[in-house]
Amino acid sequence: MTATPQYVTEPGGQVPVAAVSDLVVVGGGPAGTAAAIAAARNGLSVTLLERYPYLAAWRRAAWSWCSTTCATARKSPCAASAAS
Repeated sequence: MTATPQYVTEPGGQVPVAAVSDLVVVGGGPAGTAAAIAAARNGLSVTLLERYPYLAAWRRAAWSWCSTTCATARKSPCAASAAS
């Protein structure tokens, strides 16, 4: 493996290099997570970037909305869809 450069020169100055990967996947939702796993299984070095501290953030956001918006489980649209 070649040496990792310490900095990349941009018009505005030098930017430090945090990591070197074969593939950078932006977003840890279902598609991003699947892409990262598939690439890693095929031998690529992968960096997965996600803005939240957990993967599949859309699930967490939806559950937070349900738990804070609905006063009881009977009023929750999430509970109604899970029951059917």
